[in-house]
Amino acid sequence: MRCLHAALKRKPGRRSGLTLLEVMIALAVFLVGSVGIIALFVAASVLHVDASNRRTASFIAHDLLAEVRGMRYRDVFATTTLRTDINKETANVPAERTSADAIHWAANFDRYPWNRTLHTTSSGGSMPTSRNNGIILIDNEWIWYRGFAAAPVQFVSCTRGVAGSVRAAHTAGARIFQPKTWYYVLDADLEEPPANPPPDITSVSVLGNPNSLPMPPEQGFIVLDDEWIRYTSWDGNRGHFYWNDSREDRGFGGTQATGHLAGTPVTVAQEHNCYPGFYYAVQLYPVNATGGEAHLVISVGYGAGGRFRAHTFRSIHSPAAF
Repeated sequence: MRCLHAALKRKPGRRSGLTLLEVMIALAVFLVGSVGIIALFVAASVLHVDASNRRTASFIAHDLLAEVRGMRYRDVFATTTLRTDINKETANVPAERTSADAIHWAANFDRYPWNRTLHTTSSGGSMPTSRNNGIILIDNEWIWYRGFAAAPVQFVSCTRGVAGSVRAAHTAGARIFQPKTWYYVLDADLEEPPANPPPDITSVSVLGNPNSLPMPPEQGFIVLDDEWIRYTSWDGNRGHFYWNDSREDRGFGGTQATGHLAGTPVTVAQEHNCYPGFYYAVQLYPVNATGGEAHLVISVGYGAGGRFRAHTFRSIHSPAAF
């Protein structure tokens, strides 16, 4: 009895092992900690890749900027003057012959500039020498012409007041200004997509020389102002870019899907020769028909799928810089 009483009064000793519950708890803590560490490394790796890609995009933009600064003004803009007065309904716009600029073939209105940086319709192939339509600026009015006659010089079958401008009368001697890098422009307004657009196949119609210019890639990106759009097919006969889903393809790469007016330049992004997976678009916007200065817009996109990102860099240059 004494032995039994002493055993009952004795304090319990320490256990030599762990219970199953304690083992499971320790294992769970270890797994959670491991996952957290792995997630931390993955996040750090993604941030490092993003930072590296942004540096590369910035380098590409600065490199393109240096190339554009080395160009001559007449390589990217053509100028002449209005030969006679016109009213706001005039369909044919008479112009003076280019004189001093005529010594350089790219200065003529029916010619394209030959430059790989600004030629954003194909990564290879030859550039056509002539164009049969394009856009011109007189004072503050944008005009799309569908024909160019050399003798006498005039712009034929014009659509007046595009790109949000207003039709106006112009007097003889007014300067006619052409941005020669605008290969395509919107044929009609492209509206801002609604908050919940249907996932129907959508398209945008463009004016230009779709059968004369080198064909764009079958799938790729077009840039309107600061918005990137991923297109899935291209119809050269109709001048249409198609995309599958406005919710995914409009405002691509983290850009903002907005409305764009008829006459807005449509630039086909091209893949950089030295940096696969990086795409860029270069566009020059004249401020007015005086040629005092121009806005340079360079957009660079990179990545794949949901990780694609696009950034836009802007600068202002005077004609002397070209």
